[in-house]
Amino acid sequence: MERIEENEMRGIGDDDLDRALQVAGELIAPRTPELERELARLSVATRTRGRRTRSHRVGAIAAAGGVALLLAGGAAAAATGLWRPWAETPDGTFTYVLPSGIECEERVGEITAENPEVRAAIQSIFRDTDVVAAADPVQWERRLEAQPDVTETARSWIESGRTTLPTVDDVIAQMAMSRAVNDVVITELEERGFDPERSDNMIASSGQAICTEEGR
Repeated sequence: MERIEENEMRGIGDDDLDRALQVAGELIAPRTPELERELARLSVATRTRGRRTRSHRVGAIAAAGGVALLLAGGAAAAATGLWRPWAETPDGTFTYVLPSGIECEERVGEITAENPEVRAAIQSIFRDTDVVAAADPVQWERRLEAQPDVTETARSWIESGRTTLPTVDDVIAQMAMSRAVNDVVITELEERGFDPERSDNMIASSGQAICTEEGR
């Protein structure tokens, strides 16, 4: 028996960035405004703490929305197990395993920006970088788990059937990995010289995750 979890992520721009961080992804179901604000605070704190010498540019990304918004949230899609048409030829993809053994594949696409080099750079990052290996989801898991709203929301999604992931740990792990991968993309884009304060570097994107488990 195969268990499939499918979710949709929609692109954002401007000040929505830190409300949605983070990715790759609101991956399971809509978040409350309170939870969005807390995730934004955690996102800024995480990136600033990890890169003190670059705190000014990190702050600029947070304020401007900028180039980093790949794994933005959206409403959960029906669990059909089918990729959306755009996801058949995504701009980027990554896979990981949740604590319960469920494997997830996330695809990012429909990337648009006034600056065409942004999309090409993101495609290159996903093609040439092992974004999962470079990501640090553990720090995100710790921060998410420390927030009562996150844990309570994950539990409510499971109880209400808004996610087919079986455990709170899985829901939080998926959030954490998406956000950690998004951080990797942010860092790579900055290092490639994309100025987050330039309006033509602001992006809209879509994403989709399908999680499967064999034999349960």
